[in-house]
Amino acid sequence: MELYKLSGYYRDPTKPITHKKACKPCDCHPVGASGKTCNQTSGQCPCKDGVTGTTCNRCAKGYQQSRSHIAPCIRIPRVVTRCRRWRRWTGSRAARRTSAADAAPAHAP
Repeated sequence: MELYKLSGYYRDPTKPITHKKACKPCDCHPVGASGKTCNQTSGQCPCKDGVTGTTCNRCAKGYQQSRSHIAPCIRIPRVVTRCRRWRRWTGSRAARRTSAADAAPAHAP
C-alpha cells in the first residue's frame, strides 16, 4: 500500500509517485487543527474556527491568539467610537468646505 493512501499522509504533487519522498506527513498543528488527518491531495488539515494555514498554525484575519486550547483564535472585537463616527461626518463636510474655499476668489485688501 502506498503511504499517501494511509491516514496522516498526503501526496506531494511536486514529486513523481515513484520518488521516495512523494508522500509527506500531514503535520497538523496539535492545537490549531481539529484532527490529525489532512486532505490527501492538498495536505490541508481541518482547522478550528478562526484558524488558518495548511497545517492550521496561525490565526485567520480578524482573529487573535487566545490562551485556550479549545478555541486558540478568537474574533477581534470591533470597537466603534464616537470619534470615528464624528471623523467620518466632519471629514466629508470638511472636504466640501475646503473645496468651496478653494473655489472662492481671494478678497482684495
